[in-house]
Amino acid sequence: MRAQVFYSCLFLTTAGLLNAEFKVPSWVEEYESDFTEFAWWDQFTDPYTDWQLPDSGESVDPFPEEEGNLPNREEADNEDAVLIQNGSPSAIISGTGGIYDNSGNLSHYLVYDAPTFDVGTVLFQLRSWGSHADVESARLYYRETENGLLQEAVMPTGGGFLIGSNGFDTFTAWEWDLSALSVFDYYITFTSADSSMSLKEVQLDTIDIFSRQLGYPLTVETNSQFRTIGEVDHHLQGQTDPALSYEIGATIELTPVEIGTYEYVFMDWAGPYSGLGDEADGTLTVTMEEGLSVSAIFSPTSYYGWSENTINAYLGDESSRYPATADPDHNGLINLLEYALGGEPEVAMDTEPVRPQVSVVDGHLHVTFRRQPAATDIEYAVMVSNDLATWHYNGDGTGTYTEELAESITLNDDGTETVTYRDLTPIPDGGARFISLDITETSS
Repeated sequence: MRAQVFYSCLFLTTAGLLNAEFKVPSWVEEYESDFTEFAWWDQFTDPYTDWQLPDSGESVDPFPEEEGNLPNREEADNEDAVLIQNGSPSAIISGTGGIYDNSGNLSHYLVYDAPTFDVGTVLFQLRSWGSHADVESARLYYRETENGLLQEAVMPTGGGFLIGSNGFDTFTAWEWDLSALSVFDYYITFTSADSSMSLKEVQLDTIDIFSRQLGYPLTVETNSQFRTIGEVDHHLQGQTDPALSYEIGATIELTPVEIGTYEYVFMDWAGPYSGLGDEADGTLTVTMEEGLSVSAIFSPTSYYGWSENTINAYLGDESSRYPATADPDHNGLINLLEYALGGEPEVAMDTEPVRPQVSVVDGHLHVTFRRQPAATDIEYAVMVSNDLATWHYNGDGTGTYTEELAESITLNDDGTETVTYRDLTPIPDGGARFISLDITETSS
């Protein structure tokens, strides 16, 4: 299959897998006291509760009776805590018992608890599928008396974030030091980082002293969308097991892991870490700091892998949306072109940013476009012409060079790279010069 994006310009015309699990707090074995509570949810029955927490300094309406989700595991000795989702009314209980919403809205969650003792530490952990929880979103609000005004506690003293070995589970954790506060009851709120997060399991530990359990979260991400196209293994230097969180100043090694199933390969680290990975396996060494976020970029080698990661299989009717000739967002770019140019096949509004851009610099035509650097099943050719009838390009058999790479290649966070090619022949005075991008589907 061949697809061509054509532009013209006249003289005056001017883009190792991780093992994750809940952290068992050290006080479970080391601290013997009646002043601990543990709540555990792994099945939910109420996907949405129309109750909102007021602003700090305001009074709180009674929590609605017979709504929300009580702890369901018999191992939990805290049977009165309540969990609700109050951000997306369209959320449902999935077939596996999680709270899930794919409407495009962010899910907002709240957990309420009224401990029977003076609180020192609150350790809150959750397991989710799909999108993960927003590590920066967690807040804890409390009241000093039963009918007191709502107050916001200090920010979490620790947090954590870890993707599981099955490619689905993400564990997120926070802890608060409340030992200096007088707490009658409290509310924990957090939000999903993106839509389509399924909340699968939650644990809440409370103790009457402050006992630090977490360091700070290392947020590790990839450009996975609907499939796990790659992961990042991370651990302290000199060790092998990943940690849920790390202490400030710790030296951490991160290694990209190519899954293979969906035919993606590691390209580089994003942002300030670009080009800093080891040439052999991409391993990156960083020093832990608060708010550290590292992203690995993977690129598809085939249309199959790209389509699996960018076309939402949960919308149904896959047979009409997956073919290379399909145009599911009806924006005039078939999937082959969306793939080749780094488009979103089900987002019509990305049409103009994806289309190649033509400009004139110092009298020469330039074309800027995004391409898939690791693809083995498509080829790109920048073609130039004087008359729209005869076209030439590098490698056309004439033995001449007609265009050149005009600027340095820029790797994008979605795995594509942006390139600019320059026509070596200037636009003649009073004449015309034409340039096109030819994209050809080949056998991989």
